[in-house]
Amino acid sequence: VPEAQEAKDRGVWMDTAHGRMNFSFDVGQRVLDQDLIPHCISTDLTLPGRELTVHSMTEMMTRFLAMDFTLDQVVTMCTLNPAKAIGEENRIGTLGVGMQADISVLDLEEGDWVLKDVVGGTRRTEKAVVPTLTVKKGEVFEVGWGPRSWGWEPDSA
Repeated sequence: VPEAQEAKDRGVWMDTAHGRMNFSFDVGQRVLDQDLIPHCISTDLTLPGRELTVHSMTEMMTRFLAMDFTLDQVVTMCTLNPAKAIGEENRIGTLGVGMQADISVLDLEEGDWVLKDVVGGTRRTEKAVVPTLTVKKGEVFEVGWGPRSWGWEPDSA
């Protein structure tokens, strides 16, 4: 997409904006093949999206791991880069003295899962990001039941 490449060249930051009906692995791979790498991973999460396609932020992280991003890249795309995108990197997005300590404790689980996009495309993965604990402004939140009947993991392969 020439307009997207021009925007990238101008320094525009890209976000996945993975909403309920606007992501396919095929199109995502074609975008990546053009060296249009998103800076940020987000969910654009709505109740229908949670139930039907997006499911959770950790599932979005898992999808990008399945698209051959490293765990370090994925974590940066979900933390520091969004903070930079809104000019708040000196306050949020990373752990440091004097910074707001919002923390997601995550496990990287091993298994055999299949991830589905909105047009029926799939990707298999052996790694899934699963939440275990959240700290927000010093308050600890235990993880509740996930978006699926079995919890937080993607669909079994």
